[in-house]
Amino acid sequence: MELWEKAIRLERFIAEYTPRNYREPIRSFTHIPTVLPENYTYFENSFNQGTIDLDLITYSDVSLGNKPVYRFNVWYLIQAIKEYFEKDKYHKSSSV
Repeated sequence: MELWEKAIRLERFIAEYTPRNYREPIRSFTHIPTVLPENYTYFENSFNQGTIDLDLITYSDVSLGNKPVYRFNVWYLIQAIKEYFEKDKYHKSSSV
């Protein structure tokens, strides 16, 4: 699977993800940030290194003027991204 396809798959997962204690998926109550291939690579590496929680809080790939924008520093986005990679890791290991 191409990297851009993985990024789209993650973005769709985030949109359809229902956070704990919520009844609706994320797409129903907020804007879904675009996941670029570069974002996907960074998230995957962070997950594999076990630093994804901190990395998503401090990750900024966009800035307005001189101020960084932390697009993914929202608890439900962090939860969705972590769960995506946890499920993906499980499916890879269980299919071997």
